[in-house]
Amino acid sequence: GLQNNGNVDGNLFGGQIAMPPVAQFPSNAPINPAPAASAIDGDLVLNAGASNGGRCFTDAQSITHCKISSITLKRSNTLTVNAPGNSRIQLYVDGDITIGGSTALLHSGSPTALAIFGKPRSTSSSCSQNVTIGGGGSTINLFIFMPDACIGINGGSGTPDIQGAVWAREYK
Repeated sequence: GLQNNGNVDGNLFGGQIAMPPVAQFPSNAPINPAPAASAIDGDLVLNAGASNGGRCFTDAQSITHCKISSITLKRSNTLTVNAPGNSRIQLYVDGDITIGGSTALLHSGSPTALAIFGKPRSTSSSCSQNVTIGGGGSTINLFIFMPDACIGINGGSGTPDIQGAVWAREYK
């Protein structure tokens, strides 16, 4: 399924595997009320250890949990994720993710410091989420675990578009 200019460095496994449960936004959020899911649809900076406009909280293990309804980055938008040292940011996304080719999701830390979780695998024959990541000149360091999503990574950058791992229902 790799289109023109497609390249996988490492291992690509296609087929049915037993997937572990998808991480969920913690039900014991120390914020009352718990953060409501909010959309990211323009320029934004997410910082580990911060509430980030009330959409996140940080637990005792220095993991910042953020509840996100969808991510849509259009023309020149930038989503910057700062997770210095041993801190981590986990995004729990209920909807679709669209990162256009002229936009950027910037995270220069370890791929384990930024994780995006989606919906659990359904019994339906189609994907319940869609992820489109346009190519660019920078590498996105992250881990994506969206077992019910159709994910497409398109682009013509000279470096990998993703450094880390992507687990999905279907790669398109």
